[in-house]
Amino acid sequence: MLFPITVAALSIWLALAYFNSWDRKLAEDLLGYVTSSFAVRQDIHIRVGDLGLRFPDLVDAAQAQLNHRLKGAKIPYVYNLVDEIPKYVVRPRNIDFEPEEVILTPVVIETEVQDTETRAETKTETEIETTAIAKSPKSFNANSTLRKVPEYYIELVLADKVAIWLDIHELKVTLTYSLDSCHQNDVPFFLTQVIHDHLLKPDLSMFDNTLDFNLYIPKLKVNFIAAEELGETPESLKSNIRASMELLAAQISPYVETCVEFHVIDVTKKRAPSALLSNTTSTLNFFYLTSLAGITNKIQGVDLYHIHPEELEAFAEDPYGTAHSEHLKREALRGYESKAFVKDAALAVKAAVGLPDMGIDNVNLLVESMMKHFTISGLTALLRDLLEAETFDSDKLNKVAKLIDTIIAENKNDWSKHLKCVYELHKSSV
Repeated sequence: MLFPITVAALSIWLALAYFNSWDRKLAEDLLGYVTSSFAVRQDIHIRVGDLGLRFPDLVDAAQAQLNHRLKGAKIPYVYNLVDEIPKYVVRPRNIDFEPEEVILTPVVIETEVQDTETRAETKTETEIETTAIAKSPKSFNANSTLRKVPEYYIELVLADKVAIWLDIHELKVTLTYSLDSCHQNDVPFFLTQVIHDHLLKPDLSMFDNTLDFNLYIPKLKVNFIAAEELGETPESLKSNIRASMELLAAQISPYVETCVEFHVIDVTKKRAPSALLSNTTSTLNFFYLTSLAGITNKIQGVDLYHIHPEELEAFAEDPYGTAHSEHLKREALRGYESKAFVKDAALAVKAAVGLPDMGIDNVNLLVESMMKHFTISGLTALLRDLLEAETFDSDKLNKVAKLIDTIIAENKNDWSKHLKCVYELHKSSV
């Protein structure tokens, strides 16, 4: 009786040892794949913003050049250019002709993929003018529970010269091309340059700079403390600060949940709570005041930011009558010079959540790349922890493998969702 029990126990032990070694081998292979060959896919849509011209093989030529540059830099990411350029032109309505669709005859354009450095000798990036434009952030709502995954896209517009417009909110670059650039067959080169050097700049720059997942903070609390003489601060000033910070909070909300709070302290009667006197990795505090100018610059060792009223034009008329009354009204309604203060606070918030300073005003573009690379960094850390643990967690390996499989299969990943999943897996390890 003892012998069969011993054999059964030994068989179970051998089976567990076999599957455990197989799981470790799988974890090692996944770690090597994620760190050096993770073929993350991303669609980039190529569209037109006007009637313009039609290019039968523009996207194919740009795709070949982009793949060549990525291969030369040993970047495993896959960026699939989606051709959404219409294949026909609708004639404008006029007196003599009815509108009809004209199918364009395909034109063979000779394209040659050259070395990046060689090609740059004739057409350098300095030939492209760069400008920033602002549009309302339609897709980003701080109060929305359902997030629409933004699209990367390029908009082509026929113009007098080649230029670039970087959108401030959408993951979009507008490229204008000229007839001269078409004659010289330079449009594919410019399109590739815009995608590689501008639209994908954050993504490709972060590839070589591995993020430490331990530095990721899922929540950030931002406190604005008004240290006023009478314990009151102008509501218009609070509204301006809140509006600016809520816009920034909406932009980074898929990445980090940000809570903005206001506190008012009568510095002549009360001291500031000790919790507000120092910053932490998950809390930022900003002290400001509109009173006591020239009297104090600090409170309990903390620097104060003086916000002054907006300057009005000097009133040189008679101090009576209608003109004087209008001047008094303008003076009563004038606001405060809070732009510099809000700008400094926004820079501090961006630095706290790890957004890199790349000279890019498009926060959403930076956020998408940060979520992607923190997700990859988190997966790498999870696999290393699994291999270093005394007891191998096969269930966690299965969850990690499924997430990696999901990322590979998608052309439009929801990096906010993936990052939250990785963060929860890390929390379960603690």
